[in-house]
Amino acid sequence: MKRLLLCFLAGMLFSLAGYAQVPSSSFTIPSTACLQERIIPANASTNATSLQWDLCADDFQTLKNNISIGTVSGLSVGAGYKLVEDSGNWYAFIVSQNNHRVYRTDFGNSPLNVPIQTVDLGNPGSALLFPQDIEIYKANGKWYGFVGANDSGYGLVRLDFGASITSSPTATNLGTFGVSGRFWDVKVVEYNSNLVLVIDERNTGSIIRVNFRSSFDNAIVNASHVFVTSLITPNLSPGFDMVQVNGNWIALLTSYSDNKLYQISFGSDLFSSPTVQSSFSLPSFNKPTRIRMVTEGNRYVAVVSNESTAVAVVDLKDLNPANAPTIITQNGLPTFLGLDVERFNGKSLVIGVNGSNNTVRQLVFESDCGVASSFLTTTSPVITYSTSGNKVIELKAINSSSLASSLSAQAVTISSATAPDIDFSIVNSCINAPVNFTAINSSANITSYGWNFGDGNLATGNAPQNTYSTAATFPVTLQVSSSNGCNNNISKSHTIYNAPQASFTMPSASPFCTSQTYQFTNTSIFDGGSSPTWQWSVNGNNVSTTKDLSLSFVSNTSQQIQLTAAIPGCSTQSVQTINSLATGPLVNFTVGAACQSSAVTFTNNTIGTVTSYSWTFGDGNSSTQTNGQNTYATIGSYQVTLQANNAAGCQNSFSKSVTVYSKPQVDFSIGLPPFSCAGNPSQFTDASANPVDSNLSSWNWSFGDAANGTSTSRNPAYTYSTAASYLVSLTVGTNFGCSTTLQKSITISPSPVASFTNSTVCKDQVTQFTDASSGSIQSRLWQIQGNTITTPNPTYTFTASGSFSVVLTLTATNGCIAQSNKVIVVPVPPTLDFQVAKPCVNNATVFTEITNTADPAVSQAWVFGSVGSGTSTPVIFNFTTTSNYNVKLSSTRQSGCTYSITRAIAISDAPVAGFNPSVESGGAPLLVNFTNTSTGATSYTWKFGDQLASASTLVNPSFTYTSLGDYTVELSAFNSLACITKATSIISVVVPSIDLVMTDFYLSKDAQTGLLQPVVTIANKSNVTITDPSVVIELADGGSVRKQLTASIKPTKEITQMLDFQLIPQAITYVCAEVQAASDIDLFSNRKCVALNDQEIVLTPYPNPTTDTLTLDWISKSGAMVSVDIFNSAGTVVFQQNIAGVAAGLNRLSIGVDSLPAGLYFIRFSDSAITRSFKIAVSKK
Repeated sequence: MKRLLLCFLAGMLFSLAGYAQVPSSSFTIPSTACLQERIIPANASTNATSLQWDLCADDFQTLKNNISIGTVSGLSVGAGYKLVEDSGNWYAFIVSQNNHRVYRTDFGNSPLNVPIQTVDLGNPGSALLFPQDIEIYKANGKWYGFVGANDSGYGLVRLDFGASITSSPTATNLGTFGVSGRFWDVKVVEYNSNLVLVIDERNTGSIIRVNFRSSFDNAIVNASHVFVTSLITPNLSPGFDMVQVNGNWIALLTSYSDNKLYQISFGSDLFSSPTVQSSFSLPSFNKPTRIRMVTEGNRYVAVVSNESTAVAVVDLKDLNPANAPTIITQNGLPTFLGLDVERFNGKSLVIGVNGSNNTVRQLVFESDCGVASSFLTTTSPVITYSTSGNKVIELKAINSSSLASSLSAQAVTISSATAPDIDFSIVNSCINAPVNFTAINSSANITSYGWNFGDGNLATGNAPQNTYSTAATFPVTLQVSSSNGCNNNISKSHTIYNAPQASFTMPSASPFCTSQTYQFTNTSIFDGGSSPTWQWSVNGNNVSTTKDLSLSFVSNTSQQIQLTAAIPGCSTQSVQTINSLATGPLVNFTVGAACQSSAVTFTNNTIGTVTSYSWTFGDGNSSTQTNGQNTYATIGSYQVTLQANNAAGCQNSFSKSVTVYSKPQVDFSIGLPPFSCAGNPSQFTDASANPVDSNLSSWNWSFGDAANGTSTSRNPAYTYSTAASYLVSLTVGTNFGCSTTLQKSITISPSPVASFTNSTVCKDQVTQFTDASSGSIQSRLWQIQGNTITTPNPTYTFTASGSFSVVLTLTATNGCIAQSNKVIVVPVPPTLDFQVAKPCVNNATVFTEITNTADPAVSQAWVFGSVGSGTSTPVIFNFTTTSNYNVKLSSTRQSGCTYSITRAIAISDAPVAGFNPSVESGGAPLLVNFTNTSTGATSYTWKFGDQLASASTLVNPSFTYTSLGDYTVELSAFNSLACITKATSIISVVVPSIDLVMTDFYLSKDAQTGLLQPVVTIANKSNVTITDPSVVIELADGGSVRKQLTASIKPTKEITQMLDFQLIPQAITYVCAEVQAASDIDLFSNRKCVALNDQEIVLTPYPNPTTDTLTLDWISKSGAMVSVDIFNSAGTVVFQQNIAGVAAGLNRLSIGVDSLPAGLYFIRFSDSAITRSFKIAVSKK
């Protein structure tokens, strides 16, 4: 595998002595590895104070973040951008071309942060003129800035910040160094112990190198210190950057006019004339401007800004001209003018400013190559990859003294095979004793094991042993191979210790006695860090694992004491013997409460025969009493010892530390009025000082009133019912049982009595509050919904519903306070509503309140526009005209509140009921079809008036009446508003009596044709309706025409109709019209005739022959008197009648002939104009 070592120095403080501190980055790794294989670089770096490992040094392939980090206010074309770090804090400097200013952005401890602030540094000394790019550099403990200019011949400006990068800089124009042109880009490099300023002149593509030697404050002599090389190409170069590769200085320049990137080489001599090594045309270039290079792993990467298109990321490979650069494609990159590139914590960072909208964006490139953490700072990290492929590991060595750094990179190919998992355990750590090593693996595919125990010994197998002959810490390494060809390894440090040497000292006692505790002190010798374990045993029984042993004996037989000291793998023992023990008493005592200046009682609980006791109380006092008692003058801890002596010579003792605590210094106070008033809580405050050695833990108050009030609160509030003086006592105790009691006399003052009333409370209505308090009142304070009012009887309007606390606080002239608190319930205003039924003219319109609320109504008042009013619910009102009426309901609720609602109610026309029966009378059974003629109705109810109360809701029903009688039919017509009107009609069921009368008949003459059209008028004098009667028109010549009329004629009604045919009047002397109906009781009245000339017309008598009655009809024109005579065959007049007052038209005379003998007769008709005779025959039945 090809390996490339890249090394460059950045930010190094310049001094000859500093070169001894130049770090060198170097490491080696295997060229191949498997997934999850532990790769441990062999770090050979020198002169480094810190290391930074980037395990995924291929970041520019992955754009992780592309975010805006703000807009610089006041910036106008950000032509240059520079990131710098100082003492762990990051800053950026931006030059503003059009308004000649420079800005500083503060990022805090990371350039990945959102900027903390941006500081406008203005135009220092007014030295900047259309500034182009900026370089910031620290040399000899001072910070400098270098700024180019767009104006030809203006020169280069140096900014001096002093020791702090955050200082306001001063400015110096360094001139043009004898070069006429525009200085568009500038960079500081260190070359052969010199500080060199490299400048790119835009117009001619000249490269200027200014040698400041050891300090930027040195004077420059152009002939000696300035080196200028004019390049034919590139043309119009607005940006460059340079690095040192293998001792040769390489620069890359952008070419604005031909969209190229030029690579030039100075060789190892920076001051020599460079040569153009190559030029490259790249597809993403569009008038390229700034360029910044960075080393990433084993390659160089450049970020190039374009004038109006997205920045380009260029893979420069190893800067060998033979390896042409390529574009690293990324979507969504922004457009920058000024920009800078940094490698930070394993990430590649690009920050730049848009030249048009002054927005600053941050691009973070970070590759995910399958490691848990890609950025490490350890000396020799353990690296494992979870994904396969080519991985680049980069090591940056840093020297904090010189600020210099060095980079190196190595590549490793990770296969798709997985390395075996491996671990091992270690048992034992003792010199010259076997140490057991056991490999731990779950993949079960290991084929070989290789152990290196760190002492020169090696082994194979999965569970070897090794015996170390010296005590030290050894590096143990296990390397394994698996059946898939993968390897793995693990290293651990293991420390080998000398065996501990057990020993202990016995207590000095003579005799040894039972029931006495003795101390055995461990004096064993062992290696530091070995952490031996201890085991004490007595007579072969284990009794303790503590380092030292406290032990008492219960038997007076011989006792063998043994101490075992052990570390993993080895142990030693020490044994000592007590040959005999005397029987001693078991000493013990208890202590009562131990309080300063109070007698402390010690109770002796010793068991056994005792000849004498001796107490020492730790304060110099002692006692020989069985039970001790001592008073301590001062607080503190005292070692109290009780010694019990017996006849065997035993002097057993028991000691206990006793702490004597101070008593509390009790004090208390009571507040002045209003905190000491009758009827209100009086506040007592414990003023006892907290003892320095204990805590106050109990309080017992006795308030001295008739109720014998008490409290155990520290600061109680107690209510006295009566104003008076009281003797109050307080006993305060501590957590250690010490207490003190204090008594004081206190005075309780009288309180006023607070009370108030209020009027009905309704939302958005004024409520009157009235003070009803008593006592010597100095002031009042009302609290209502957060409002405070001081007037005696305030009014208040609640604007919301709910329960509200109204508090009246009184202050009496003696300072006492009384309070009355009422919860005022403001009812929720109901959403008034009412419903309207039958809102029609001349209907009983019903208004009903339908409000649903928890506050029920008790009364209602209604106003119906300007036409009336009403009360209660429901209420009925009759409107006489249609209109929109404003109906107002005022509803008084149980709460006493009255609410109103007004609604516009439309009063509409009521429906108009009407119907026509098919017949109004007739014989039973009588079928009547009812035709509904109602208007404005949507539903109907019919009542037929029969005994069964028959009804129907059909629009046009039918009903059959089966019994004689008069029936009142009622139709109720309803509209959609439920309004109703009614119509009635009487149906008569009768025995039919038919009598049609032809009341008029005439012929209507057509003025055009002269034709005659019959017109008849027929009256119904029947008691039933006649439907569609027939009319027969008889002509004088014997012809006739029958026509059936289409009409229904009710009783007492008549109709007039013109018949639909015409007559030709020639040769017609008369025309008769007869209406025909079955069972007509008066046939003569059915007939009318009209004469068509001026003569009277006499019709042939009928019937002929006749038996009893002979009928003679004639048509009179003048109405003159008529004579009728009947002659028998002998010429004798057998009948004669003169008829005066004859009506014009048809007349009839009926003559009874039943008294005449059978035979032939002559009848003669005569009037003033004519005489007519007819032969008749009379026959007998």
